[in-house]
Amino acid sequence: MPIIDESDRDYEKYDGRVYLVNKVAADSLGKSGFILLKQGSTSLVIRNGKLSAELPAGTFVVMTEEYFVNEPSNTVTITDNQVTDQDVKIWVCTSY
Repeated sequence: MPIIDESDRDYEKYDGRVYLVNKVAADSLGKSGFILLKQGSTSLVIRNGKLSAELPAGTFVVMTEEYFVNEPSNTVTITDNQVTDQDVKIWVCTSY
């Protein structure tokens, strides 16, 4: 399957549950540990593509309930006592 260039991708504002998975855990457990990763992660509901929450400091991978996607484009680093404003893009090819 050929790579689809970023400029050719269509993104929509997400509505649904997301999981903020610890980056170290995501890297070590990988896709085979997805259920365990979700169980041990903060989960929040997003409406109209917006997420606002107070989180502990750390680096997290934002994942939907359905897909394990561990990419820089959906990784966010939270620093103590700072507001983070960052776009996160999760791209999953649903047809080919």
